[in-house]
Amino acid sequence: MNQAILRSNTTQLNPFIFPSETDSRFLLLVVAVIGITVVLVDAIAGGILKLSVLLSFLFAIAVTLFVFIWAWYQAKWYANSKIIKQGWKDFPPSSQDPKEANSLQQLADYVQAIVETLPNVKATNPRFIWDDTSQGCDRPTGMAFGFGKQKLVCLRKGLYTAFLLLPNSFIAVVLHELGHIANRDVNKTIFAIALTQCFFPVALTILLLFNAYVVLSIVKDLISGQTLASVWEGIPLIVEINIKTILLLLLVEVIRNSILKVREYYADACAKQWLGTANPLIELLSEKNSSSGRSEIKDFGKQVLLVISQMQQNGLQQAAFSLWNLIEKQFHTKFAPLHPTNRERITALMDTRQLFRLNYEVAFISGLLTGLALNASFIMAAAMGQLGEVVHWISHAIQDINDRTIVLIAFIIVKALSLIYLLSIAFLVTAFGLLPVITTVGLQLQAAAFADKADFSEERLLSPMKLVYLSLVLGFGFVLGCLLVPIPNTFSLWRVSILTLILYILGWAGVFFVWMMPLKWLSGKLYTMHTGNDVPKSKRRWLLILSAIALLPLFVVMSVIQILSVRSLSPELVPINNIEIFFVVLCFFLGFVLQGLVWVFGWLIFLKKGWLHQSHQHRYIWAELPNPISLPPLPLPVDDDTVPEV
Repeated sequence: MNQAILRSNTTQLNPFIFPSETDSRFLLLVVAVIGITVVLVDAIAGGILKLSVLLSFLFAIAVTLFVFIWAWYQAKWYANSKIIKQGWKDFPPSSQDPKEANSLQQLADYVQAIVETLPNVKATNPRFIWDDTSQGCDRPTGMAFGFGKQKLVCLRKGLYTAFLLLPNSFIAVVLHELGHIANRDVNKTIFAIALTQCFFPVALTILLLFNAYVVLSIVKDLISGQTLASVWEGIPLIVEINIKTILLLLLVEVIRNSILKVREYYADACAKQWLGTANPLIELLSEKNSSSGRSEIKDFGKQVLLVISQMQQNGLQQAAFSLWNLIEKQFHTKFAPLHPTNRERITALMDTRQLFRLNYEVAFISGLLTGLALNASFIMAAAMGQLGEVVHWISHAIQDINDRTIVLIAFIIVKALSLIYLLSIAFLVTAFGLLPVITTVGLQLQAAAFADKADFSEERLLSPMKLVYLSLVLGFGFVLGCLLVPIPNTFSLWRVSILTLILYILGWAGVFFVWMMPLKWLSGKLYTMHTGNDVPKSKRRWLLILSAIALLPLFVVMSVIQILSVRSLSPELVPINNIEIFFVVLCFFLGFVLQGLVWVFGWLIFLKKGWLHQSHQHRYIWAELPNPISLPPLPLPVDDDTVPEV
């Protein structure tokens, strides 16, 4: 195909043909909350309450379900509580001035006319809210929010002025907010906010209980006259547990804020798609007197010293509050911004390929959460191991029973429990081991592979070196996730040398690189051969399943190697024999062979389905941006005295 035609399609690729990065980050947040909650609760249940492994696991699941149910309830009432708290009104608001009332009604009619041109938005029946009370309401901005079937758009008072004086800016803002609804990120955003608001109190309560238990144990030893030598030896471990837990909580905050940040790019892309041009959005972002789009803290160190120097004058409580606000603002500015900068948004609007790029931050968090979640799954696997003991006990008990009915019932129970045990282990490995990587990095890699094939640009999104970097980032994140587990277990990497950690990183990076190379090749082939107007969702689903099955063999083998090598660091506790070493080496090579067979088998299936056959039809129609919408005509201009003072 003519390279010029392909090149002309570059800037017209539709960023919504693949799942958005908002979806990927939302999944990472869910995995993070589940993994951290299970690890923390299990440690408390087993260490303090002295529950069995199975009961500790069930208790951890109960607490995790409580967090999610509480978050769902909070999200459900988020919109109404925010409207009441902020004092917002239904739109259009009433006005004593007849001319202003008429102008506001024109504004409402025009907004509704825009909604009528957007079938996806119209189907949600969004409700519009008026904000003339909150701080900054004079700026021409809005906010889409709501949960479930309730979708709302808050229009701030500054938009009324923009409607009268700067209609292009007004339309850009309204379409951006409606873009959030069309992209279906409103539910994810509100639930992400509610989930973290419910998760943090639970996690901090668990941490507080742990520290209280430690303090009470020390006091008990002091009262009984026992030596505190063992306590002093354990203090570094206690401090380490607290630091790691706090770092994990900060990680959840970073992921939550990244969801709020990334969704803005896709809302901009949606508005650009409807308008057919990015110019109104770029002009609006350029007009805002801010190169960053978020407040920066200048001379952070000097401000901290100023707060400390004024401690005597303002009081300790006020100084602590001011210091906390400074630290929180600096953290949100540098590490967990809630919003992209205007420059970042303009860059994404000017180059659609930005939304097809591999994101190393997502890869790092995916690897980290995979390492963390696998540690949580080992806790669950231990609980399932007790279920296996129950199966063994029942099997042994029925051997001396002659009643056939009882034997048959017991046999059915044994088989059912055995099936549950096996399915649980398979689910744990798949959901917590593969899901964070497959559905985030895997989908991003598919999108980037297609963008490279559809665009003969000098800058390749998936060069071999970028795959190497991506593999190393995944490997580093995975090992860091194992290191950040607060309570040590079979899979965690405690007291491991730096050299050993580097070997682990290279080992996991090799596993991910071997998995990504054929996925990149097959993705490019599969999507560039697709013709027609429909997005190849079924092909993407097949490729997703195939990539998960292909990653599984080496993933399991590398996990076994990590467990055995950690055991080898303490040979006096669990010695490793030569048979286990031979078995691991054999499985390692078989894992490579099996992964290759999976990819070959998938390629043959795709050939049989006709998905990899050359076609003379025009390709990439399904990937092109749809035609812009026809905006309703602006209402007739109103009298000058209707324009409010700004």
